[in-house]
Amino acid sequence: MAERKRKKWIILAVVAAVVLLVAGGIVMLKNYVGIGGQQLNKYSYSSGGGMTGGYHTETVKRSGDKAIISIEDAEFYAQDPTTAEYVADATVMDELEAAVRRHNMNFWNRKKFTNIFVADGETDSYSFDFDKSEISFSSQIYPLRYSKKLSELDAIVEKYIKSGEKLPGLVNPKTESEDNYSIPDGKLEIYVYSYVDNTLGVRVLNGTDEQAEIAKEYKLTDADKGDVIASGAITDSSTFSPQSKGEMEIKLNERLPAGSYKLVFGELEIPFEIK
Repeated sequence: MAERKRKKWIILAVVAAVVLLVAGGIVMLKNYVGIGGQQLNKYSYSSGGGMTGGYHTETVKRSGDKAIISIEDAEFYAQDPTTAEYVADATVMDELEAAVRRHNMNFWNRKKFTNIFVADGETDSYSFDFDKSEISFSSQIYPLRYSKKLSELDAIVEKYIKSGEKLPGLVNPKTESEDNYSIPDGKLEIYVYSYVDNTLGVRVLNGTDEQAEIAKEYKLTDADKGDVIASGAITDSSTFSPQSKGEMEIKLNERLPAGSYKLVFGELEIPFEIK
């Protein structure tokens, strides 16, 4: 009788172990993304969602035989970020990809790392764009066995920032202000507030009591020589309601060197400087 009970418990233990293994495998497959034979083309990290509304972002993207590292920081919600961009050797992408593969991060896609929620706590988000696949995950807290592996990504990016060449960036006089979204009383203000990843960010603040409309067609000129560098038409709305704010983006084909520029919408000219 005792022998039968012992065998019964052994069988139950084996069955339980198999069930746990299968369940664990199902969970892993749920978070799995296939990246075999693919190349990492873009890596992004962001941290934000805290009490002040500030944020920090890092983007590393292939650009020919080089890579562009873009960093944005804002201390408050309504503050335009300070930006810094660097051109680095494309091997930064190879090292980031190697870390992803070494730690099997393709099993972390949309993974829930913890049940802990911190009110007004920051969230750290990661994404990896391969040729045909994307891995993304986020959490307020990463257990130590994960955070140690993620810290390798920080170290890789920091190493290439130090060895890279800093690129000219936008001189933004409003960066020192805590609140850049306040609408000016009775005025229409338009200015370039960001330049990152070859994209100009244009903000419109309509402080008048009438609907404002600007021309959709634009020209970008060299402020000193008057030469037209780029032209086109915006796809964002160019009409702004009374007492409202809005933003537009203009994607450029080539990076702007240091210099003074004018962005022209019809009769409206917006000066800005890259330094």
